[in-house]
Amino acid sequence: MENIVDIVVQIVAAAGTAKSSFVETMHVLLKEKDKEKARTLYEEGRRMFQQAHEKHLEILAAFAENQKLEADVLLIHGECQLMSAEDFMILSGQLLDYADEEGKGEKARSL
Repeated sequence: MENIVDIVVQIVAAAGTAKSSFVETMHVLLKEKDKEKARTLYEEGRRMFQQAHEKHLEILAAFAENQKLEADVLLIHGECQLMSAEDFMILSGQLLDYADEEGKGEKARSL
């Protein structure tokens, strides 16, 4: 396994980028009404989230192998960033789904 600090920094960077993409997804969808651009931003966020998640799995695997891991502030920050990104992924995904349903005439309300 790589150095734990290097892994956590990668988690923080990827999760932060993912969260920014999801927030921008919502902005583009709700303010600019551009579903295509919003979908592109959402997919980019999902790719970055996946990168963060894979790095997180490396830490969990090391823990499962009984490797000693220090639970310092940086690791806690990485965990928080990952959870926050996941929350925004769910929210922005739900908004995209709603916008898609609206476009099909299943829901007549405007966003």
